[in-house]
Amino acid sequence: MAIPRIKKETLQHKKAFEQYLSLGDKRSYAKLAKEIGVTVQTIQKWGASFNWQKKIEERERELAIELVKQTDKQILKDKIRYRELIQKSISVFETKLANNQVDINTVKDLSELIKLDLGIMGLLDRGTADVMADNNIATSTETQNTINSLIDGLADIEEPEDLDSDEYDIDYEED
Repeated sequence: MAIPRIKKETLQHKKAFEQYLSLGDKRSYAKLAKEIGVTVQTIQKWGASFNWQKKIEERERELAIELVKQTDKQILKDKIRYRELIQKSISVFETKLANNQVDINTVKDLSELIKLDLGIMGLLDRGTADVMADNNIATSTETQNTINSLIDGLADIEEPEDLDSDEYDIDYEED
């Protein structure tokens, strides 16, 4: 037998629905009936008459949408804050670099700079980034020997003794 429907929703019905909704995942008609002092059949009638299950689904959907919006706003704020922090860090780095306060001392330092350069150019794929991100850079013995000899070779390069000679004469245009 179908439960007869109530046609007009009153303030009492609306308050009962809000209280039912506030019970959360453990809500039940029996629990609500006990809390507000009516029979379970009365709550069933109200729920059916005013489509409480559909209202709950709509409300939860609205809350989910609002939660997504709030999360998106927070993510955007975080990205802006992180970007500002990165830009400030880059500025500090540029100042130190200009003042010769930045040293490249290890193969890993060189590798990180190469990785940054490749990343900026859009040429760094995920696999390369994973390999280079390891503390132990995955290179063959031959590659490691080549890198080491290049670094050793850089240390052996001597500055020219006489920079005033015609051999090193460079024309610079003045602005």
